[in-house]
Amino acid sequence: MELKLKIKLIGLLAIFLGFFACKETLVDPTDTALSVEVKDDLGQTLSENDIEVYLFMDSLSYMQSVVNKLPSGYVAKATTSNGVAKFTGLNSTTLYWVYIDYQGKGYTLNNYFAQNKLYNYLPSEATTFVTIQLEAFNIGHLSFWSADQNIQQEGIEVFFQDEQNSRGIIEVATSKPSEPNQPNTVSVLYQNAGDYTWYAKGDKGCVWQGQVTIPEGQQYFEAIELEACEQGRAGFWIMNDALSQAGGQVLVILNNADTLGVIGQGRSNSPANCADNGVLSIMRPKGSKAIYKAYSKDKKCVWMGDVTFSQLTCGSAQLIELEKCQ
Repeated sequence: MELKLKIKLIGLLAIFLGFFACKETLVDPTDTALSVEVKDDLGQTLSENDIEVYLFMDSLSYMQSVVNKLPSGYVAKATTSNGVAKFTGLNSTTLYWVYIDYQGKGYTLNNYFAQNKLYNYLPSEATTFVTIQLEAFNIGHLSFWSADQNIQQEGIEVFFQDEQNSRGIIEVATSKPSEPNQPNTVSVLYQNAGDYTWYAKGDKGCVWQGQVTIPEGQQYFEAIELEACEQGRAGFWIMNDALSQAGGQVLVILNNADTLGVIGQGRSNSPANCADNGVLSIMRPKGSKAIYKAYSKDKKCVWMGDVTFSQLTCGSAQLIELEKCQ
């Protein structure tokens, strides 16, 4: 009896110790590794050591680091050894942004125009190998000012190269800036010297467009004067019964991208001007044309047409009725 009891106790002790031994050998499923090989713009591995590679979890911290050329807000950092930087203990449920800035002899290479983000999640309990080829990279600065008091200190959003690449919102300066380290300046990223298009959209409806020629060299700065903006106005409205049929709300969009607003109040008669109740009034550069689309709440009713911003005074020609949906 005593021997059987000892055997049972020994068996329980073995199970108990085995349980804890198993727990100690479990691997954290989020413990992943990443190796980044760094190549120059000719495709050659940069075999020198101590090139710094940074990982970010959000695009804002990444972009601020790129523009300032000073990494901040990163979650991991590694330096290269024989051209490869190794990270461990990463998260397999995070999409990381990668920042590499290489200072060569008289030139700068960066991964902004190359691969700057991991587009797939890292597999857990495995090492992922990524090769990133750096490309030419330069930072310039554009500043905006105006002698027109109606434009001065207006907020503008600046776009560079295309109308989707926003470089931020700034105020228009009251005098011509002489250096880039001022609040009326945006940083622009480019690879080579050449001609580049810029756009500026004011918070009062004005839109400007121009072109700059960036010469060879990395210290580019230009102050751009914005001229007076003449604006035209248009207004959208709908009768009460048509609005009720549309579900009580109509969304109006310009050129398939610019949301103008929502009409939530109908009218019992035609408005006299754009300031009347129930009129969605907008301004754009005088003489400009656009295509508008309007959608009912359930998107079963759709209105579409052309609008011309011909004058600031909003007469009958500038008032567009969204008629009852058929």
